[in-house]
Amino acid sequence: MRIAGLVAVLSLTLSAAPRGLASPADDVAAVKQGCDRALAKSCTAAGMAYEHALAVAEDDALAVAYYQRGCDGGDAQGCTDLGLMYGRGKGVRQDIARANALVKQGCDGGDPKGCEVVNQLFAASGSAQVPTGVSAADADANAAKAFADKNYAEALRWWTSAAAQGDADAENQIGLLYGHGLGVAEDDAQAMDWYQKAAAQGNDVAMCNIAWLYANGAGVPKDLGEAMTWYLKAAALGNAFAEDEIGWMYNNGSGVAKDDVQAFGWHLKAAILGDPDAQNTVGYSYEHGVGVAQDYAQAASWYQKAAAQGNADAENDLGYLYENGNGVAQDYALAMSWYEKAAAQESADAPNAAHAEMAIGRFYDTGEGVHQDYAQAMIWYQKAAALGSGDAEMFIGILYFYGHGVAKDYGQAKVWFTRALGHGGQHAQEYLNALPH
Repeated sequence: MRIAGLVAVLSLTLSAAPRGLASPADDVAAVKQGCDRALAKSCTAAGMAYEHALAVAEDDALAVAYYQRGCDGGDAQGCTDLGLMYGRGKGVRQDIARANALVKQGCDGGDPKGCEVVNQLFAASGSAQVPTGVSAADADANAAKAFADKNYAEALRWWTSAAAQGDADAENQIGLLYGHGLGVAEDDAQAMDWYQKAAAQGNDVAMCNIAWLYANGAGVPKDLGEAMTWYLKAAALGNAFAEDEIGWMYNNGSGVAKDDVQAFGWHLKAAILGDPDAQNTVGYSYEHGVGVAQDYAQAASWYQKAAAQGNADAENDLGYLYENGNGVAQDYALAMSWYEKAAAQESADAPNAAHAEMAIGRFYDTGEGVHQDYAQAMIWYQKAAALGSGDAEMFIGILYFYGHGVAKDYGQAKVWFTRALGHGGQHAQEYLNALPH
């Protein structure tokens, strides 16, 4: 590996914020005491303090000594930082080979900064450790497999190979790794650089990622106008996600004047391209008359399209339409079926799942479409309550109030009505007032 490459990469780290100590006000004495008790991370933190003059005088030699103790104790970050000291010749005679070995040791031990430096070294030096002689397509395939296996450093290695051959998808993927801190230290500025490379080659997904960074002020100053510009570029290439995001910018008046009609038009474009979130939004727009005339039949049609792709919101909304006979023939059994599908996706959308679970509880409570079963009603209400549904909490209180499926218990009823009141449960105050005093 060429020394010039290492020096170039090390120069990138000189301005990086110190890791380990939260601020110069950290108790350096405490971390030194921790190091004396063989706490490896404390040794590394003490090294940080001396290297960056955090509440102590700068002393590179002491920093090296503490980093060495941290590394010897098994702290991967200590190995990385010790390697950087050897690479720069700070507090110790410069030793490039030792620097390489220590930084790799840090990476192998799970330190993201170590992996970042290792992979920057590969790219900067043209090292054979970046795969060569492999087609971009094969490198992409190898990277995808490594990514699926959560071996992100290996994925970066292969995508670097593909990117070196001008593969725009690989450039975008490297940006994602930096943006999410996978296999490298999280770095939105680096992510933006890679997205820009991919976008320059017409990669519409990278354009969306650039737009997201501008919309959220990640790695760049927040600029909704720039976000819209990049979403429009991606939309012009037929990117459904971009079209849907433009719709939401019009819905929310983000960087543009609020315009629900324009918003609906963009959501519809994305929905026609098959985006399930957009299809659900179009269904919602028809159901509630947002930017378009209210039309329950059209709402049901678009919800069906989204639900067919597993969209939990659409499944829940279809349940509501069938429960109430809006745009479809009223059918409690079908409503129950759709609510159950939505509830099964609890981890994907907690508020949506809470509504579906509460609705299932109500069916068992009232016996609509199913055999009345207060015990099942309680189970489903408790599921919804665990996700913060105030209405579900109120219905649990009602079961205790009347003794349906449980022993009548005004104390428990009061507990649940009080919780419901704090979570917006309708009529909870009325039931609290009705409790015996």
